[in-house]
Amino acid sequence: MAWRVVHRESPKKPGRRSRLWFCKDVFHVLKENTGTKFVEGMLLNSPPHEENLNDKAFSNMINLSFQPDNLVELIMPRSHIKQLPEGFGNLAKLRLMDLSDSQNLVKTPNFIRCPDLQRLIFRDYFFPAPCPEQDSINLPLPMSFGLSSLVSLDLSDCNLSDGALPDDLSCFSSLEVLKLNKNNFTSLPDSISQLSKLTCLHLENCTQLQSLPNLPLSVSVNVRGCTSLENYSDKVVQWNLPQ
Repeated sequence: MAWRVVHRESPKKPGRRSRLWFCKDVFHVLKENTGTKFVEGMLLNSPPHEENLNDKAFSNMINLSFQPDNLVELIMPRSHIKQLPEGFGNLAKLRLMDLSDSQNLVKTPNFIRCPDLQRLIFRDYFFPAPCPEQDSINLPLPMSFGLSSLVSLDLSDCNLSDGALPDDLSCFSSLEVLKLNKNNFTSLPDSISQLSKLTCLHLENCTQLQSLPNLPLSVSVNVRGCTSLENYSDKVVQWNLPQ
């Protein structure tokens, strides 16, 4: 069989074989960073479970037929990663990144290397509360650059309080949908009103929200469950919002 032929290429070092078929070999290479230029392909068909992978695991596999440079969608909800591997440094074709509920995440990629990123999802990521000497928390993503193509941003249920969002949101010049459901802020940055392409603002169940910035009539706002909002009533809930 073909896998036996490949196995003979390097019986004791899977990272020096051209193909990796077995989970134990793939995980060995990705955990121990033993991949080499000889690896051209790998197959991983494993049930969901936790593995601690080396963040440099892809850096030496320069002939791997699948390269992160060609990624269009990166969907890793509930992952245990602290940051993406260094081999994911150039994500020029990436359009969707889903790292929702990735509770160990401490650092995200440099988004200036993701010029085509259109959808970014951090839903259910629990940002740590600020320390007593802090006025706000710092989001683990550089808000000031690299996100000009972003169309949809989901920061729902992320434990965000006042000051978590930057005052200047001009980097989101293409943003159409902003989801901030189930967070803890009492107000939003006034610069949201300057997002010229924004059409949908989701604020459902932000129970501490007291006021909204002046928004263009073209923006649909869902404030269902925002019971602290001044002059709150069901009439200010606008429906037919895209998911």
